[in-house]
Amino acid sequence: MFTKSVMAISFVATTFIGPQVVIPKEETTTMLHQHIETNVKPIKEVLPDREAVSPEDVYRWNKVAWCESHANWSQVRYGSHSFSGALGIRNDVWIEYGGSKYGPTAGHATPIEQIRIAKRINGGGFVPDQDGTCSAW
Repeated sequence: MFTKSVMAISFVATTFIGPQVVIPKEETTTMLHQHIETNVKPIKEVLPDREAVSPEDVYRWNKVAWCESHANWSQVRYGSHSFSGALGIRNDVWIEYGGSKYGPTAGHATPIEQIRIAKRINGGGFVPDQDGTCSAW
């Protein structure tokens, strides 16, 4: 009885799933390297034109976000002179500094993308609101 059950399972697996194919380890390694060389692009091609945003940048710009919008990163207001995103970036300035690459307003972009554009606007220098006083930047 047991032998018939095993034979039936073996028949079903071979018929519907297909015979098991074993590829030697050397061939699989070669195939993997060929696949990578053919299909995987260098990271510079995948992520072009990205300014780095460090953990320190995130920490410092989070202080600005708290002052500007209580850290509401998805805040969206329409109109060219309206402010959007957590950093309160004016919509026309967002577009002028290349933010439309990430969304129509800052509120449509991720926090990292908002910080990246804020660094462009600020020239990568001084970050406001670091002493606890909230002021326009």
